[in-house]
Amino acid sequence: MLDPDARIRYHARATLYARGHTDLTPRVYRDALAPAAVPDATAIGALGGLADLGSAHVPRILDFTAHPKARVRAEAWRALGILAPEEVSRRTDRLAADPSNEVRRHLPAPPAGWPAPQHRPRHGFVTPSYGVAPPEVPLDARGRPDRMIRAPS
Repeated sequence: MLDPDARIRYHARATLYARGHTDLTPRVYRDALAPAAVPDATAIGALGGLADLGSAHVPRILDFTAHPKARVRAEAWRALGILAPEEVSRRTDRLAADPSNEVRRHLPAPPAGWPAPQHRPRHGFVTPSYGVAPPEVPLDARGRPDRMIRAPS
């Protein structure tokens, strides 16, 4: 029930439901998050389980958005995005300031009509898929910078 893997949680819930324990599941997830110190894997599983069920326990989930581990913070923001998107919208600045990309990917999409962000590849070249390549950068058949061909000096 508290496994970080959603497939395992699903099978555990299905087994409980088949045995007639339909009211047990939300309580298990809430009780797992109740103590002050929750192991990381348990927190990930419980936050994911609450999101899977659509059972909001927003005040406790908000506590985990400040957890020291990025994976736990990411799961808390994912759960909030599903259960209480208005809470994520209110705290967008805090989410955007998180140092982890794994967490920041849960930022809500910009409203319609906003300009799309300009992405630059990590290697620093600007290719046709991102804009216009400078003439001194040779391109391969796919239009990407060709690392095997040296630009004329």
